[in-house]
Amino acid sequence: MERYYSFNNNIQDLIKIVWIIILSVFAPIGIPVFILSLFFLVNIFIGYHTDRIVNKKDFNLDKIGKGFMLLLLYFALLFIINIALSLYNEDHLALTIPKFITWIASYFYLINIVRNAKQVFPTNEGLKFFYEILTIQVLEMIFSKFGLKVDKFKMKNDGKEKEK
Repeated sequence: MERYYSFNNNIQDLIKIVWIIILSVFAPIGIPVFILSLFFLVNIFIGYHTDRIVNKKDFNLDKIGKGFMLLLLYFALLFIINIALSLYNEDHLALTIPKFITWIASYFYLINIVRNAKQVFPTNEGLKFFYEILTIQVLEMIFSKFGLKVDKFKMKNDGKEKEK
């Protein structure tokens, strides 16, 4: 019995060590991972309600699977970029570029969330206005935050192209 107890403690210690390693590796990108996870969950929630209320169909689990794969892709990109830049001693860039990627990914999550919310609440003028602001002005503000100037860009908005 004592040998079993000792083996069990060793397994628990090993699991704790693995978790500490995983958490320490992801610590520098913890905030982007948390933010993208929140956007992912809200996107799934609103998407579910859009399918049920507007489209009158059951929510497709493939959508969750594809969304989760996209989230994992974002996590992998954040991790690889952070590690690569850290290895080159570019600590400032190792924090800035994942932040930039998080802002861009969050922006597109937000557009999808608001677009679906507009369908669930079709009479809400605030959502319509917010969607218009998001699809026209916010991308330029995000780029300018990082010192990038965007004179002209095109985005699709409900099937129509808008040009700034």
